[in-house]
Amino acid sequence: MRSWKASDVVRFVGCLGAAVPLLLAFSPRADAGLLFDNGAVAGNTVSCDSYADVCLGDGTGWVIYDDFTLGSSATMTGFTYNDFFWMGGPGGYVSTNWWLYNGDPFNGGTLAYSGSGDIATITLDSGSHEGDYLFTFGGIGGVTLDAGTHYWLGIQNVLSSTGYATSRGASDGNGLPGWEQGQPDGNYLYSHDGDTAFTIQGDPLGAIPEPATLTLLGLGLAGLYLGRRRRA
Repeated sequence: MRSWKASDVVRFVGCLGAAVPLLLAFSPRADAGLLFDNGAVAGNTVSCDSYADVCLGDGTGWVIYDDFTLGSSATMTGFTYNDFFWMGGPGGYVSTNWWLYNGDPFNGGTLAYSGSGDIATITLDSGSHEGDYLFTFGGIGGVTLDAGTHYWLGIQNVLSSTGYATSRGASDGNGLPGWEQGQPDGNYLYSHDGDTAFTIQGDPLGAIPEPATLTLLGLGLAGLYLGRRRRA
């Protein structure tokens, strides 16, 4: 069995260096998941955030907007929010509309992204507030959030009939300005000093892969290289 020469080491290191950028691009990220948490549920805002006749809103329903800022840039893949069914129950849920503004939507902010779709899950929250449901919305693609930007996320439930209505869950706050209620067409209703319960989910940009993944890559390359040397 031949011993490793200096040239062998150089070639192996070169192979490893060429493969690492591909790993950084395609491997799972160790710190993917929660990007922002606006606080635990602290009660019911009793403010409608649904597209339903019972909430009026000139046929467009009401939207609850709340703000957040990230410390580092990231890709947003979904969000969660807490709502109360003060008329009907989860069976009346149809879909969710959402809007993401760069700045206050009623004070010069610009619409950056928007979308709609079915919630992945609606579960009764295990907290102490009766009727509190956790809505989990995922599958968002192509949404990049910049560090330090003051974003406002607007959320609205689409419900099946006038027998259903939802209101947003209040939170214990994040120190940023409070939430706002309005309509998708920009009609402003009012602001509130408190905060609402929601989180932002996603992947930090430039996150480093798990150490175990890098180790497996190195071992795999070493095995391939040794096998090639033996055949030679």
